[in-house]
This record gives sequence, C-alpha cells and structure tokens, in this order.
Amino acid sequence: MDPSFGPLPLGDFAWLKLYYFDVDDEVAAWMVRQFNKTLAEKPDSARRWLDELAADKSKHRRGLRWYESFTFRDPEGFRELGPLACAPSSYDLFHLYLEESPLAWTPNVTLDPALVGRWTGVRNDDQRPVEVIFRIDASLDQAGLPLDTFAQQWCVYDGGAELILRFLERPGRPMTEWTVMPLSSQKVQLVLPGNSFELTHDGKGEPSYVGEWLGGGELRARATGLRLLGRVRDERRWLATGNLRKLLGAGPNFSGETFLRPLVARYAACAREAAEKANEADADALRAEVFAAADRVAWAGDRFVLLPYPSVYEEVQAQVEGWLLAIHKGEFRLGPT
Repeated sequence: MDPSFGPLPLGDFAWLKLYYFDVDDEVAAWMVRQFNKTLAEKPDSARRWLDELAADKSKHRRGLRWYESFTFRDPEGFRELGPLACAPSSYDLFHLYLEESPLAWTPNVTLDPALVGRWTGVRNDDQRPVEVIFRIDASLDQAGLPLDTFAQQWCVYDGGAELILRFLERPGRPMTEWTVMPLSSQKVQLVLPGNSFELTHDGKGEPSYVGEWLGGGELRARATGLRLLGRVRDERRWLATGNLRKLLGAGPNFSGETFLRPLVARYAACAREAAEKANEADADALRAEVFAAADRVAWAGDRFVLLPYPSVYEEVQAQVEGWLLAIHKGEFRLGPT
C-alpha cells in the first residue's frame, strides 16, 4: 500500500536546518507553504518524487545528509526493496520539491571530500594512538577517539558562520556534534575536556579545506583544515576561552598548565556559591559539580576548555577570562598544600 503524504507543519523548522540548510524562519515558512501547496494542487507529485528516491536515480544525491539519513534507516531494505522500505514521509520528499524549484536552492549539509581519508595521531593525555577514517559513503571507522563505538555515519553542516561535524550512531540515537574551525590543510586538532590532540591526514592528492566543496566563504578561506570542539548530549555547552598567551600578553614559552589547578578551584567555588542559592534539584547537582570540577576544565594547548553546569554557564562565560587574569596577577591563590 502506498504511503500517505500530508502537509508539513509550520512553526518549527529545526528539521529543515538540520538536514538541508540554514535559513531564516520566514524563508523556511515560505518554502514549506510552497511544498504543501504543491502537494495539495498536484497530488501526482508525491508519487513522482518517491520514484525519484530510488537508488539508480539518486547517485548525484550521495553525500547529501538528508539522503544518507533516509537510506540509513534500512540500508539493506533500501537496496532490495527501494524507498518504501525506509518508511518515507513528506519530510523526505521535501528535497525533491527543492530540486524542481526554479530558485535552485542548494542544501549545505553534506559529506565533505576534504575530510575523506585516514587521519592518525596520538592523545596528549596517555599517548594512545588515534585513528579515524572518513569514507565518501558516510561510513567511518575510528579508534582512540572519545566517541561512541557505535558511531556509524558522519557529515558536515555548513551554516555560513560555522561548520559542524556530526557523528550519527545507531538509528534512534542522538548525534554527537563538534564545531569546526579551519586550521590547516592536512591537520585537525580535537579539543575535549581532559585531553587534546592533533590528527594528520595520511596524504591528500591536493590540499583542500573543509567547506571548499560547498563554495567556500570567508570562514573557510582563512585557512585549511579543522578545529573541533565537542558538544555533549545532556544539553551542556562547551566553553572555550580565547588564546591565553594573547590574553595575558605572555611570551612564546608560556604554558597555561600552571593555571589549571587554580582555575578548577575557582570553578568549584562558583558551583558551590550557586548551590547555596539554587532550588533543591539544582543545588544537589551543583554540590556534585564541586567534586567533579577537575573533570570540567581542561588545558587544550593554547586555551582552556570548560564544560560548566547549565545554570552557571553564563556566569562562567562572563567571568572566566577575569579569573585567568586574576590568577596571572597572583590575586587568586589556592590554599596551603
């Protein structure tokens, strides 16, 4: 039995920005209204679009995140039975409407060729080897990364102001997202609380930068490669300070590792003070945060990366550079050891 395709909802356009491209809500609303109008006035469009999703007609769509997500629901069923095996909905047909639009919309969620290949390095905390292999079919292999062992797919989202590298685990599980900042042609730096390390590409035919395939832009033109900052799944947000040497006006031999213990202590004090004013549920979590403070702050080679409790994120964001300046001036010290 053929599936039934109904109009897409108006008001929440996160799905459009996740799988296709980043546009203002007003533009997204217009696009969705046009799609819904086409479904209503030309009902045969749904069947035609569904036929277009077949593998033999979609080779040019390989690498686009929306398409890989669709086929990833049931790869074997898709190969053997076609699009119906993946339980298609109106969301899956939306891109087919975009392809036919005379406005020539271009999605910017993709599998970027600049990342394809084998990357190797070592972790700075225990010198363990690290390896990740990105393939153009969206699959990946990795060893040594702080990443779920079930991570099976990857993609890059170009939002204009930033690039995001996404790792998708098993169907139904959330994605792990890492913000992407260009560094160099064949090196990436991974920065996570507790460790940081560099990966080097085994060898590209031509130097290329992530985002180049998508048309480039000011962000991508500054350099080639990536800096990746992780984001966890419990809604905490990563917070990276600016370059500490520049902040303090320090020389080239400066290392921020001596700041780590006092910064951990200052964050613990911030959590303790917040616990005294918080409601019961938050207070318990913040008191636990005091004892976990050392796991929430990491030195990442040229800056600190913190993972504050959500209710103190804005306070930490506003004060962390002041804390570092105070530590540098000797105005904040640890107690007797």
